[in-house]
Amino acid sequence: MQAFAARARNTLRLFSLEQKVVLFALLFLFVPYPYGGIGAGLAGIFSLGLMAWRRALFARKGFWLVQIWGAVTLLVDAYYYNWYGFWVFAYFLLVIAFGVLVRGCRSDRLACASLVLLAVASFVACAVAAIQVIFDFSDFSDRAASTVTNPNFYGYMCELIVLACVWALLRGLRPRWLFWAAIPVNLLGIWLSGCRSAWLPVGAGVLLLLLLTGRRRVFAVGASIGAAAGAAVLFFPKLMPRASSFDRSRYLRELIWAEAWKIFTQHPVIGGGFLGYQFFSIDAGEAFRVHAHNLPLDMLVNFGIVGMALLCAYCIPAAVRRAKAFRRDPAVALFFAVLLATVIHGVTDVPLLGSQSGPLLMLLVCL
Repeated sequence: MQAFAARARNTLRLFSLEQKVVLFALLFLFVPYPYGGIGAGLAGIFSLGLMAWRRALFARKGFWLVQIWGAVTLLVDAYYYNWYGFWVFAYFLLVIAFGVLVRGCRSDRLACASLVLLAVASFVACAVAAIQVIFDFSDFSDRAASTVTNPNFYGYMCELIVLACVWALLRGLRPRWLFWAAIPVNLLGIWLSGCRSAWLPVGAGVLLLLLLTGRRRVFAVGASIGAAAGAAVLFFPKLMPRASSFDRSRYLRELIWAEAWKIFTQHPVIGGGFLGYQFFSIDAGEAFRVHAHNLPLDMLVNFGIVGMALLCAYCIPAAVRRAKAFRRDPAVALFFAVLLATVIHGVTDVPLLGSQSGPLLMLLVCL
């Protein structure tokens, strides 16, 4: 035990204070909800304090757009007395500050340590999910939420960890056996979560990683397997988890999307504030949900045309800058694979809204 403690201390000496704070935040991601987001929140506060101390609150290129977007959204929530949305959004602003911290101290050593921590934690999370299903401990019928808010958010986190592990293997990070083992474990986690929306994104993300890293032959094989799996599900729908509830889910989403569009048309300019869908759909009957189950629609409801314009004005140039760094920054492949998976998943859900899934997304796009 003493030898292990000494080795851990020697390993930690290799990381800066900022990097230690990032790793501390990751240790919390699979702590049972609602405590899993505490680490990212504290890391965000540390990041803001560090930027203020260094007088760098406005140093990042174009970041003033994000600050205006955040201030406008908080004001809109306060205007409508949506205090729950106000405080949840304040947390997610801390998650953005956490991303700034990761971006500022990223290194190959931090990336490897982060992915090792995520892989190890995902084994425990999958074990919890299996116990929930086998012994019927879950609050979501036969679906496992593990230690996360709900099954869909857990499935999304498994989806992102699969992509991170594939990227780690393509980069030659070690220990390879751990990343190889974590891939099937997290695919099992998706299955246990019953998250139908995760399968296509994880497949598309893996294929994009193979393509961007020059594994064209493996890409062709993977694309063929994916096409065969898609055809099998098309002809034999019962192969898909929760196939019997598909019609019901589609019906509910059509109701939710119609309600979301109605809310947006009532508040088109500055939106209804964060969690605006939940706030304004309170009397919508079956359509009442936390979010609009569609990422673009939910963002329009929350932020309106002005907020979306501010986000696009910052995010699009930032993505272009990452793309231009493709040849000298191997993490660009992971960045675009994670974004692609999130966009596809976002057609039927808003998976990044979780207090644990949001920081995980932020970590992977900022490494």
